[in-house]
Amino acid sequence: MEQIAEAGCIYLAEPSARLVDGFFRLRTLGQHQVKGVQHPVGVFELESVGAVLTRLQAAERRGFSRFVGCDAEIGILEAALESALEGRGRVVGVVGEPGVGKSRLCREFVLKSKMRGISVIEAHCPAHGRNVLYIPVLELFRAYFGITEQDSAPEARRKSAGALLMLDESFREVLPLVFEFLAVPDPKNPAPRIDPQVKQHQLYAFLRGLVRTRSDAEPLVVLVDDLHWIDNASDAFLAEFVEALEGTCTLYLRNFRPEYSAA
Repeated sequence: MEQIAEAGCIYLAEPSARLVDGFFRLRTLGQHQVKGVQHPVGVFELESVGAVLTRLQAAERRGFSRFVGCDAEIGILEAALESALEGRGRVVGVVGEPGVGKSRLCREFVLKSKMRGISVIEAHCPAHGRNVLYIPVLELFRAYFGITEQDSAPEARRKSAGALLMLDESFREVLPLVFEFLAVPDPKNPAPRIDPQVKQHQLYAFLRGLVRTRSDAEPLVVLVDDLHWIDNASDAFLAEFVEALEGTCTLYLRNFRPEYSAA
C-alpha cells in the first residue's frame, strides 16, 4: 500500500479493510496492481473515524444470531432493575471469559429497558483505555448531556448547562468546573485554579449531587462495557458513583473479565 498511496493518505488492502470496517470510514478505490502480488488487490482509503466503537457494534452491523439461552440472567437483571425502580439503587456485574456473551447480554437487557421507556446511558472502555484518563466517564457525561462529536465547545456548554440547571439551579456554581472537566472551558468564566486533589473532591461531590437529584426526576440505567480495560482515574470516579447510588432509582450495570476487581 505504501507504494501506491498518495502523500498524506492512508491506504488499506481489502483484508485489512474488512477487519476495521465500521471502526473507520473507508472509501473504495477499486482494484490495483501491487508490486509483488500476482493478482489485483482491492484498495481502500481511510477517511476518518467511524461510528462503531466496540466489537459488539461491529457484529451488530453484520447481523446478530438469535439471542437464546440467557433467560435466567435476564431475569436477574430485571429483578435488579425493579429494585432500583423502587428506590433501592443497584449495581450488577456481569463477569466471564472473553467471548462468552457478556456484552450481548447487557445489550439485550438495555434494549428491553429502553422499550419500557427507561433512560439509558452507556460507555465503553477501549482496549487502549488504561493509558488514557476518563474515556468512559466522559462518554457517560456526554451521553447524559446529549453532546455529540459534531458539537462546538459553546454548544456543548449550552447542552450541559441546560440539563443541569433544569434539574437544580444550585448546579450553576459548579458549571465552570464541569465545563473544564468536559474539555470545553468557558473563556469568560474559567474554573478557579485550585489544588488538583481539591478539584477532584469537588467533582466527586458534584457527581453525588447529580446522581441523587437526577434520580428524583426519573429512573436511569447506566451501562459500562469492558470494565477490565478501565483507567485508574475512571475506576475511582465510578467507585464514587457506586457510593452515591443507595436510595436512588438507578441501576449501574457493568461487564468485565475475571482479572478485573474493584473495592
